[in-house]
Amino acid sequence: MPALEEKLSTVMIDPSVLTSGAHTQKLFDIQQKLFIPATLARAIEDKKIVEVLRYFVWPYFQLPEFSPEYFRLKEKIVIYKYRKENVEEIISSLERVDLPEYVKGILLEEYSFLKEHSALLLRFRRTVQHFRNLGVSTLDTANKLKDKKEQVFEQIRGPRWVVAILLDSGALINYLSGDPLWGTILGVSGFILTVFDP
Repeated sequence: MPALEEKLSTVMIDPSVLTSGAHTQKLFDIQQKLFIPATLARAIEDKKIVEVLRYFVWPYFQLPEFSPEYFRLKEKIVIYKYRKENVEEIISSLERVDLPEYVKGILLEEYSFLKEHSALLLRFRRTVQHFRNLGVSTLDTANKLKDKKEQVFEQIRGPRWVVAILLDSGALINYLSGDPLWGTILGVSGFILTVFDP
């Protein structure tokens, strides 16, 4: 199995995706289960989601709104709780940053998921910036390598993160369009894929 395909087989949805009805709707037709952080699910239940979302979009972005499309998507979602052994290297840094507990919990779950399953779907790079602030090394290939991302995944060794925008043109789409998950979401530009390289 090619490296990119393997990394894309299991995906978690970042809170930023839930700020757009169009982005959320694109996830309806997929066959695979999608994961969300348990803390995100709790924030939705506790009606704290709008307060949480602002930490996952850029500050200059309009006040984020929670897409009600999420409730239609809910039956396809698996709630994920972090494993302590996956987050030990970032816990002390996370305790020192000034973020709400909901946001810290989501970041722990996303980091743990990435170490276990490898892929996180974003709308904005804000989560990646949070990880950088915690001392996680990153390599951002968004909009730079375009259709050569598969080669990047095959050849890069060493960086902890690779970030790539999935564009709606070129070889990457042709490569992934046979897969029900990626054939569905590639029609919406602006999705960002974060992949962990352990």
